[in-house]
Amino acid sequence: HLASFKQRPNAERNWQTLRRAHRDLLDNLSSLIETVDVKGKGKFHRVYAGPMADMAAARNLCKSLKARKVYCRAVGSGAQ
Repeated sequence: HLASFKQRPNAERNWQTLRRAHRDLLDNLSSLIETVDVKGKGKFHRVYAGPMADMAAARNLCKSLKARKVYCRAVGSGAQ
């Protein structure tokens, strides 16, 4: 999970920006933008990257992104 936005176009732009800025980490991954309803806050569009081989790979990616001051939270499929 890389980001959340109220507007879907902002989520789509964020993915493109992140992918360009961190091409070495994200270029071989696809994005998934999932709409979720957060109780008391409304609908958000969450940006995910994947697929990852396993949770260890997701955690390693997040560790690398966090070192670059990029928000990242490793989640498993169905855990969103």
